[in-house]
Amino acid sequence: MPRIEFKQLWTDDDGMVQLQITAASQTHRAVHDTYTTAERIHAFADSLRTFPQHPQAEVSFECGGRDATWRDYLGRRAFVLKPTGQSALEIELALHDAPPAAVQCHFYLAATPADLNRLGEELSRWLTAPTAALAVEWRTD
Repeated sequence: MPRIEFKQLWTDDDGMVQLQITAASQTHRAVHDTYTTAERIHAFADSLRTFPQHPQAEVSFECGGRDATWRDYLGRRAFVLKPTGQSALEIELALHDAPPAAVQCHFYLAATPADLNRLGEELSRWLTAPTAALAVEWRTD
């Protein structure tokens, strides 16, 4: 059962948020801490709530960068796989460090547009009071 968890670890006066995101499929699981702003999380949640706008729709959330000039990279991308509505949430992360601390992980969570809409709804609701972790999961029968 696919599962996404959001946990706010820390906030700064300037609006910066340390966020821990856990993503799990039936075979893979990744946990990553990164820094972002509540506004960027809100924008991602709002985009998910109305996903997809058209058959080629994509919604993404990124922190950091893929190249080694950044400390880390966290990417989430929702997209439509088939015209029938089958969709996926891409999970990509990296920690640009020397071995053995270096990390690269990339996998997908199967989803329907309704699953991703609900993720956006739950994430928006959580952002009003992010004191406890938010966990959202869905079936992929």
